Amino acid sequence: MKALVVYYSRTGTTKRLAEELSRKLGCDIEAIVSKVSYRYFTGWLKAGKHAMKGITDELEPVRSDLGKYDVVIVGTPIWAGTISSPVRTFLARDGCSIRRAAFFITSGGEDRDATFKAMETAYGRPPLARLGLKTREVKKGESVAKADAFVAEIKKAVA
Repeated sequence: MKALVVYYSRTGTTKRLAEELSRKLGCDIEAIVSKVSYRYFTGWLKAGKHAMKGITDELEPVRSDLGKYDVVIVGTPIWAGTISSPVRTFLARDGCSIRRAAFFITSGGEDRDATFKAMETAYGRPPLARLGLKTREVKKGESVAKADAFVAEIKKAVA
């Protein structure tokens, strides 16, 4: 199975989980790079506003050829109860190049179902697997069992 983990991370939590998943799958990894700055407190405010309003970002092009992967695992933090603007833009812009996708989310505790639904809507079809973790689970290393189950679900679906 040839896989790619693609993610956006404002604070580093989603990046940490993306790196863990990439190691477990032994696969490539790539960050989604927005041309919009979401740094500092003003960036946090902008992030929430953009997410709530469904505003898309201008993104750097992805380096990877998405079509050559059996599965692309897409990760986002939850912003204002929904998908981050960079990931919404990525899925809307590049989702048609992705044969099969799996989704993962990091959050401070919000309801993840709405975010998964927003990801599915932006992608245009349901994912093979979903993983939602709280920030504290990722930071404290409590994500191992759930990440292992997510990886196993992906492998089974792609086999």
